[in-house]
Amino acid sequence: SGRFLPEAIAEIERNLTDLLWKYADQSDRVRYEVLDLHEQRSRVEILRKEFGVLDANRILVVARGADGEVRKRKVLSLEDVALPPEPLSYRLIGGFRGDEALVQAIRTVTTDEVVTICFTTGHGEIDPSDRMGFLMAYLEEEAYRFETVDLRTRGRVPEDCQVLVVAGGERSFEEEEVEAVID
Repeated sequence: SGRFLPEAIAEIERNLTDLLWKYADQSDRVRYEVLDLHEQRSRVEILRKEFGVLDANRILVVARGADGEVRKRKVLSLEDVALPPEPLSYRLIGGFRGDEALVQAIRTVTTDEVVTICFTTGHGEIDPSDRMGFLMAYLEEEAYRFETVDLRTRGRVPEDCQVLVVAGGERSFEEEEVEAVID
């Protein structure tokens, strides 16, 4: 939150509170709590012990099972829900993207579905683990799994592959490989 002025943080908090109120109004399964780290120290300590780190200006999204036990959690920062303002801008924040960030966090903690993303190999494509390691690590936290596939040797796209990525190949696909993708 060092990228936002205190007035910007207050605006982000207002936007988040309005958004969370709308979510809670639409579903009795959504509850939210806004805490002041200085005013509500005992509650903050309880959450800190239960969930680990709970720093200032963090959004904690939690899914509990029917037994009340925590199944999954996701922590968002202010940078996840708002863009910093452009240099020399009169605006406090560059844009609010809390809706997208919260929906993705809720999806992450409430689903067990893992999306498989396959990267083709064998044509001089970019190695995703080499060039996209940070992105892959982030997406793995968001319930994505990565796999490489050589269509020449495999002959088909894997059944569980939901997204096929051709990342900058240097050689053309052979006709059999194109047919494997189309099928």
